[in-house]
Amino acid sequence: MNFGEDLSLQVMLAHKSYQAYLSHIFKKTEVYQHYHILLLLNRMGGKSTQKVLGMELLIEKSNMVAIIDLLIDKGYVVRDINLLRRSL
Repeated sequence: MNFGEDLSLQVMLAHKSYQAYLSHIFKKTEVYQHYHILLLLNRMGGKSTQKVLGMELLIEKSNMVAIIDLLIDKGYVVRDINLLRRSL
């Protein structure tokens, strides 16, 4: 193995370990199956649209709405309505 391949393997293993750790930690929460959405929102500075989240995570619009509604009900996110983007 050359240096690049070895480094790539180490990064991949570290990422896998990190994801396993997060999964273990979040398994104890009520949003276990949606923690990846909260992590993505955090990476985006805490603000995004449902459309962007759905596109980034490959989640259908109707499913994304239901997931966001659940996270709102649990108090993990808030929905701001952008009146400028509303169509009549």
